[in-house]
Amino acid sequence: MTPTMSTPTTDPSSDPSTTSPPPDSTSAPSSSTTEASPLIPADGEVVVRFTYAPSRSHTANPYIAVWFEDAEGRWVDTIALWFMQNQEGLDYLSDLRRWFRVDGTRGTVDTISSATRRPGDYAVVWDGRAADGSPVMKGDYFVCIESAREDGPYSLIREPIQLRDEAFTSMLPDSGELVGAVVEFHHGS
Repeated sequence: MTPTMSTPTTDPSSDPSTTSPPPDSTSAPSSSTTEASPLIPADGEVVVRFTYAPSRSHTANPYIAVWFEDAEGRWVDTIALWFMQNQEGLDYLSDLRRWFRVDGTRGTVDTISSATRRPGDYAVVWDGRAADGSPVMKGDYFVCIESAREDGPYSLIREPIQLRDEAFTSMLPDSGELVGAVVEFHHGS
């Protein structure tokens, strides 16, 4: 799947705060992902928007991963992976701690990755399919956005969402240099 993304539209002002890595676990969504009908009709999509706002100026561009996990925390699909495109960049992918633990596969690196991005606003789109191309089932998932950069804070947003028939827009909490995140589900039906 090729993610759709916008180009940075603003350079957010510096934020002097820094964060330490958040805990890896949040409370699991309450219901299972085993309902019988496919999640997203052909015209449906999940859009994840966020702003990368560095805590100081003149920083290295961050590594960023955006992906979905099921209610049990198992990887479903990576929709964006931005890192330095060389061997050194590959060596530091493990700095994206949660993504590396749940996915981190060479197949994802070879098919979904692209270069790092400057500070700004971004949007990536998920078509509601698992990494193998099969439609996912209605149910509870986690949307995950993670960033790490040299000499900078680590940031992880990992929040439960419920994907059913109803369209929704949900604000996600800020985490370090990842701010203003929103997840939207919509379809034409």
